Amino acid sequence: AADAVNRFLKIYNLEFTSVQAAMDTVGLGSLFSISVRELLAKEGVSDVFVAELVAGLTRNNYGRNTKEIHAMGGLVCHVAGGDDVYAVRGGNQQVFEEMARRSGADVRLNTAVTAVEALPEGGFKLETSQGSEN
Repeated sequence: AADAVNRFLKIYNLEFTSVQAAMDTVGLGSLFSISVRELLAKEGVSDVFVAELVAGLTRNNYGRNTKEIHAMGGLVCHVAGGDDVYAVRGGNQQVFEEMARRSGADVRLNTAVTAVEALPEGGFKLETSQGSEN
């Protein structure tokens, strides 16, 4: 797992067109085609460890069981257990709030999107729990 994390961190020095392309470049592309349970079993990790620790982390972080989540997602959710963990003072959610603010997007929290329709002239019409808008 440590080798996978070290390879993953190399993507921050790359330019890529997709997540799959980045993962292929650093030799981790195959982690998208196998579940984390399958990978850990292949690596000799006990079923008890997977059931009692890994499953709890993947369910808590992603709402998925170890048979359902690909190996990359399952490994990434364990990165926070290492020595090089960083946090933003005031909460990590500030990173995403700032990204949304700088994008100029019209973010509507607690609003469900109920339908999306592609418009012939381009763009989309969204139907939400608050009504519809182009």
